[in-house]
Formats: sequence, C-alpha cells, structure tokens
Amino acid sequence: MVAAALVSRCAALASFFSLAAQVIFVQADGSRLPERGLLDPICRRIADETSSATKVYYPGSSTYAKAIHHWSFASTEASECVVEPATPEDVGRVLQIVGETRTPFAVKGGGHSTNPGFSSTKGVHISMDAFSEVKYDASSQTAEVGAGLVWDDVYEALEPFAVNVVGGRVSGVGVAGFTLGGGFSWKTNQYGLTVDTVVAFELVKPDGTVSTVTEDSDSELFFGLKGGLNNFGVVTKFTLKTFPQTNVWGGLITYTANSIAEVTAATAEFSATVTDPKASIITTYNFLAGSPGISLLLFYDWPTPPPGLFDSFLEIPHFTRNVKTRTFLDLVTAAPSNVQANQRGSFHMVPVLEYTPSFIEAVVNQTVYWGTRLSLLPFLRTGTFFSYAVEPFLPNIYTHNANPTAYPYSRSRFFSPFNIYFSWLSPTDDKLFRDSVLESARALLDVAQAGGQSNLALAVQVASAKADSSRLPERGLLGLLVDPICAQIADETSPATKVYYPGTPKYLKAIHHWSVASTQLSDCVVEPATPEDVGRVLGIVGETHTSFAVKGGGHSTNPGFSSTDGVHISMAAFCEVEYDASSQTVEVGAGLVWDDVYAKLEPHSVNVVGGRVSGVGVAGFALGGGFSWKTNQYGLTVDTVVAFELVKPDGTVSTVTEDSDWELFFGLKGGLNNFGIVTKFTLKTHPQTKVWGGVITYTANYIPDVTAATAEFSATGQLKDPKASIITTYNFLAGSPGVTLLLFYDSPTPPPGLFESFLKIPHFTKDVKTRSFLDLVKAPPSNVQANQRGSFHMVPVLEYTPSFINAVVNQSVYWGNRLSLLPNLRTGTFFSYAVEPFLPTIYTHNANPTAYPYSRSRFFSPFNIYFSWISPTDDKLFRKSILESAQALTDAAQAGGQSNLGEVPLYPNYAEGSTPVEVVYGDHLDELRALKARVDPENVMGLAGGFKL
Repeated sequence: MVAAALVSRCAALASFFSLAAQVIFVQADGSRLPERGLLDPICRRIADETSSATKVYYPGSSTYAKAIHHWSFASTEASECVVEPATPEDVGRVLQIVGETRTPFAVKGGGHSTNPGFSSTKGVHISMDAFSEVKYDASSQTAEVGAGLVWDDVYEALEPFAVNVVGGRVSGVGVAGFTLGGGFSWKTNQYGLTVDTVVAFELVKPDGTVSTVTEDSDSELFFGLKGGLNNFGVVTKFTLKTFPQTNVWGGLITYTANSIAEVTAATAEFSATVTDPKASIITTYNFLAGSPGISLLLFYDWPTPPPGLFDSFLEIPHFTRNVKTRTFLDLVTAAPSNVQANQRGSFHMVPVLEYTPSFIEAVVNQTVYWGTRLSLLPFLRTGTFFSYAVEPFLPNIYTHNANPTAYPYSRSRFFSPFNIYFSWLSPTDDKLFRDSVLESARALLDVAQAGGQSNLALAVQVASAKADSSRLPERGLLGLLVDPICAQIADETSPATKVYYPGTPKYLKAIHHWSVASTQLSDCVVEPATPEDVGRVLGIVGETHTSFAVKGGGHSTNPGFSSTDGVHISMAAFCEVEYDASSQTVEVGAGLVWDDVYAKLEPHSVNVVGGRVSGVGVAGFALGGGFSWKTNQYGLTVDTVVAFELVKPDGTVSTVTEDSDWELFFGLKGGLNNFGIVTKFTLKTHPQTKVWGGVITYTANYIPDVTAATAEFSATGQLKDPKASIITTYNFLAGSPGVTLLLFYDSPTPPPGLFESFLKIPHFTKDVKTRSFLDLVKAPPSNVQANQRGSFHMVPVLEYTPSFINAVVNQSVYWGNRLSLLPNLRTGTFFSYAVEPFLPTIYTHNANPTAYPYSRSRFFSPFNIYFSWISPTDDKLFRKSILESAQALTDAAQAGGQSNLGEVPLYPNYAEGSTPVEVVYGDHLDELRALKARVDPENVMGLAGGFKL
C-alpha cells in the first residue's frame, strides 16, 4: 500500500507538471499557436496538391493532437499542420513541396522515439497512419506490413495464419522506426535482426518517385535502408519473411530489492550458459517510487520450455508473477511498457560483449545511484523511473544474414545491446536528465572495458562523448569503485561495524532524512557497532581530512547538518534503552527516536523529557536543548542529562559528567556536534501516568476564536498548572488557511475548565482523550510532510500577545498564497507557524549554565516556522522567504513592546542553517571556542556540518 501511495503521488505530480508543461509549451513560442497553422501556405498547398483521400489537420482538432502525440512527451512537438497521406504518390508530392520550399518536416510511424525532432517537428508533420495494411502471402511466406502500424497490429493480423515476423518485444513499438534502425526481437536468436528478414521496401524517394527496393533492384539502397533510418526517403511498406508460430511460454516476474543479488546471479548464469535459441530474457533493474526493484521478462518460443531452463529465476521469491503458456501477442502485451507513456524520457545504450556478474553489479549500482539522485523520492527531483535492461543474446545472431547492412556496421564481432531509460516530468530538466543518461552509459562502458571488454568505444553512439565529464562524481558515489577511505574504515573497524555503498537498500535507508532537502548522497554509509569503532572512524576521517556527517534520527532540515557527500556515520546500532530504577535514570542510545524511548519506558511507568511529536531523533534534540511537553515541570532535555558517553575527536571514549569534566559537560548541553560524537545519554526519569490530550483542527472561519483562546491561555492558563501545555499551529495547505491545536495535560484528566476556551470552538476534527504518553505523541500528523523539501526557522518570543498572533496569521496567509501550488502554481505545499507558550520559570530548573540557552535570566518561548516545497530549484527561494517571514515577525514583536529580542538566543534545533552562530550561543561563544580548542585541537568535528564554533 505504501508503494501504491507513492506511485499515486508521483502520478498526481506528473499530471501537474504535464499540465504546466503544456501551458508553457503554448505560451513560450507564439509561432506554434493555432492561428498561424490555419493560414500556413505550405500546409494549404499540400492540401490542394494531393488527392482528396489525403488529410491535413491543424492545431485545435483531436486528430491533430493524436497525430503529433508520442509515447514520450519529450518528443511531442506542435507542428504547423499534420499531413496524413493516403497513398505513396501523395507522400511523394508532400516531399516535393517541403523540398522545394525548404520546409522542415518529420515522419511518424509508431511514435516511440524519445529523441526530440526524430519523428516530430515544428514544420510539417507527416503521419503514416493510413499505411496500415498487413497482407500475408502463404506462397512466398512473406507479409507486407504498412509503415503506420505498431507491432501489436502485425502480430494480431498474422495470428490466424500461425505465422509471425521478427518484430518488437513490448507493446506499442512502431514497425517503421524499429525496422529501419535494426530491430532486436524475441526471435533474434533464431532468425537475426528485423533488418535481416526484410525482403523489400516500398520507398518514396526524396524526389517524390515511388519504387520497390530489393537486393536485386538496387543492392546499395537495399543495404542503406537496412539500419539507415530515414536518410533515403520515406518507407511506406515493408515485405518481411514470416516463420511458423505456435503458442509461446513466458511473461513477467517482478522482484523486490531483497532479491537483487539472486536475480543478478541467475541472469549472469543464463547469459553465459544457455544456448537454446528459442530462449530469451530481459532483466530490467528499475528504480521507482524511491526504491530499487527488478522486472524480468521470460520468453520461450514453444508452449513449454525444457525442464529446468528457467528454474534459477523461478525459484527466487517474487513480488508478482504472470508466466504461462500464451499467444505471442499476449506475451508482448504482458509487460507494462506503457506505464511510462506521456512522461518525458530518454533512451541510451551500451554495447556489451558479455554480461558478467561484475558488470551487472555495476548496473545495479548505477540504477540506485541515479534513481536516488534524480527521483521524486527521496530528493523530489522530477525523475519518475530509471530502467537498466540486461538483454543477453546468443553470439551467432549476426550470422543469420551473409549480406552487409547499414546497421550493424560490423557483423564479425558480437555484442548485445544494453538499454538505459530515464523518465521525468519537468521540461526544464530535459538537459539534466539527457546528460545523466549519457554519463551513466559512459560509466558502464568504462566498467565493461575495465572488465576486459575491449574496444567497445568503437560501437558506442558518439553522443555519449557529449556528456560533461565534470559532473561525474570524483570518488565513490557511483559505487563502481570503492572509495579508499570507506575501504580503510571497513578494514580497520570490527566485523560488527557495517559499511554500505550506493546500490543497497540499507544505504538508502541510512542517508534518508525526514526532509529530503537534507538527504545527500555519501560515498558510503558507516554503521559503527561500538564506541571504539566510532573512535576509529573519527581517527580515519580526521587523518585524511574527509568530510563526514553523523545521523541519529534524521529530522534536521538543514542540508549538511547530518548529511554529507563524504562518509555518512549512521548511529542506528546505538539503540539501547536501559532503565535503572535505583537511580531513576535511563541510558538511551544515540540512534533512537523518542517514540522508541517512550515505548520502552512505558512498562516502568516512568518517562523522560523528550520530543513532542513522532519521528524526532534523540541525539540532535538532546544536544540542541530540547523543548518538551514536560518542560514546564522539569526544564529542557539538557537540564535532565546526567551523563554523556562521548567519543572525542581524537577517538578516545569517555563518560562525561558534571564531576568528570564540568566544562565539557556544559558544552555538550546545547553545543550540538562540536565536541565529538555522543553514543549514549543518561537521563533523569520522572513518574508517568496516563495523559490527556490530542489534536483538534479548525477551519479558517474560527481563526479569530482560536487566536483569542491561545493568547488567553498563554497569559493566564499555564500559570495555574505546569502540567498543561499547548501548541497552536497556523497552517496554509491546499490553498486555504487553518489551525491545528495540540493539547496536553500530564495526568489522566485536566482540571475542569482549563481548556474550555478551545473545546467550545466548533472544530473540523477532534481526537482528544485520555491515552498513553506515546499515543499522544503519535496523534499529530507530523509525518505527513515527510519526504518533501523543507526548512524550519524560529523567532524567540517574550509574550504571545493577540497582536503578535494576528501578525502570525497574516504571515501564514501571505506566504501560503505567494508560494503555494495553489493558487500560484509555485511548488510550496505546506506553511506552518507554531505558537508554543511556556511558563516563565522553565529556565530555573537547572542552576548550572548550559551552552544553550546562553542566558537563563530572561524568559522566552520558541516560536517555530516551517515551510515545505517540492522542487529543489526552489530551495533558495523558500529558505530566503522563511528568513524574511521570521524577520517580519521579529519586527512585529518588537513593535508590540518586546524589546531587545536580538539579545535572546535562537533555538538551534529550529534555526535555519545560515543563522550566525553568534545569535545561537551569544555570551557563551568565547567559552565554547576555548573548550573546542582544548577538546578538538585538530578541528576534526569541523569536517562535519552544523553550527560550527
């Protein structure tokens, strides 16, 4: 269901981008508007000088739209008109007219090309739809096939005669382009390429004359047409050899990422050992909806294959399977090849001499690398599908024709075609994706040659050389060659420590962040098993000056704070929760999220001062300060830390307490990742009963009522009871403002009337009740905005006055209207302004100073802002906008009498990444820098991102 939801989301975005692209398509070039097409003299001349059976269509008609349409939207161009000739002679007259007037034109058969301009044009579009005959001649065992057909039509027409031709392997592929380009088929192992089976071409030459071209009539032209594409005229009909056709066996099997290694081994084995010419496979490594997977097509040209031939595939656990005895046409239509229709796309290829395990492993790595880098998920690029098709053939396929053909230009050296296909949504990404396809092909060519497949460069399309090599990752990212630093880490840490590279699901899971704006592709992921191994990793990255990052829960929205393009250290193995009833403390691993901690402590009826919503990591939250539902009673999370298990930058492991090193203990309480890597926290616990609270949502009509109740509660409600807390969030979503209210009371039932001012307001939804603490934390839909791009920022607020909250409402509506998908077709999806009132005593729960907050003598509440959006090209716009909004609200607060806000610290867990470190640490900055010099004289932690001292 998750996968289905992701695909649905992708499809929705595809529809949006497709609509946007079509709007731009018309507006960008006025010459393509219908008005000109209706008057174009060339089109009118064609209509006048061809037979009445030939049709000319103009923009604005459904037939015109159907005719210019291509399988890949990137190849669809708006022409001046569409000409649908009825006879070869009319094709000849059209060629004469466009030739005399030097008018650009295109010829479209099936429309499966992904190359813009190959079968599309801004000039005169020639549609071959009228050439749709299939005539079988049993005496010559040949079939005449019209150039306007797709192979599905041919197979269906020949089925009653129990014969077939050497044609396309999937549904929707045009006869003409496929044949004129060569043609690799399910029957190629038995009969050669499609060009090897052509007996005659009906050709309209560029001068308009019509002729039948055979080996005997014109051997040179016959040679040229076999692979020479559209260079010699317009082919209107092919005469093809036919062959007997029974039912066949085969179909589609899909596998999840877990089975990639087994399918890879089976594919390499099949390629190397199977010699039965009736047997064929296509193993396609895909990346879709954020995950890798495999589609396998099996084919045997007989109702039943020999026993055991395909067992190496059939024995692997599958996700879906549709393999059986069937008609040839049914097999061709079994593959979901048209799922990617109506998107933008590009094919490319690599000629492969041998599908070795090492080459196929490189294919897997390329699939995951480019899929991760350019996908809607996790990066919200506009890529939707990434496909790498392993297509092994027998080495004798080029021997079925003794005569030379334009393609392949050499029949003396065997190769199999290896196909790459990327699809995407936005036309602004065309160059990026086409360059990326070429880069990927070049990388795989290098791998094949490194594996001993020499001189492949002679067979590669020259276009691949056009890729900008400066964009190729310099080390490790492709996963083809192991980064030496990563290899050193793997060698010098214990066997329990894991190192993952691009191409594995665990790598993807490890680098993934709640906000995809913070997800970066690292050279590798290291998952240390012990503090000592963390120390060795720090030693290696320090010695080699390698950038790195440390990720606990991955909830930061600041790129580079817990992500890197170097060595990514995942703390996932540090997942212990050990409660000590005698000391009333708990040891908590740095790889956990607060949900895990609450679940473990629930049986003991105790709790800690932790995160307020689901999915927030322990480590970043605790090291940044930590505002909690329990802060009114016990202070910040840093106020409840008894000890840190710390791996220092020099690799040594120590337990830091107030007594062991009070300066470092001070620095770790809010100092983030500046002093080493914390692997474990020892926290005070407090008794925990059931709690009362949950979520209420309100529509825009009730914003004034909620605002008045929030201001009243902030000013008076909490003074009566530190167990009570609220978060009032003003949202803008789907073109409309609204409010989400979180209520919390740290007891099964609140005092009568405490929250009455909220409860009496008519609500849209309401989920408020007595429940466990963990259930309350999971109640808000905080993960709805996961897997989008996003940024937090904040304003320190001394008092939530009605005027300030009204300014908040205005800001939410202003930025929501300005940057939303609706109504302005920006890529913003969600705008959130969270009013979080606390008691003025919250900083008095700890008598000792902490790195954050740098001042405990002046009260403030953190006010949180969050924007989310889709397109990475909008990152700068949205981050700039959130800073502008924060400044506007700071000005509003100061205008309302909240003076000297510049002297109040910004909460580092909310602050946008460009925030100066001075406004985070203020008067403590000099002391923290001196501590940093003592603990980390080589500035190892400076190789990681964050608010650096």
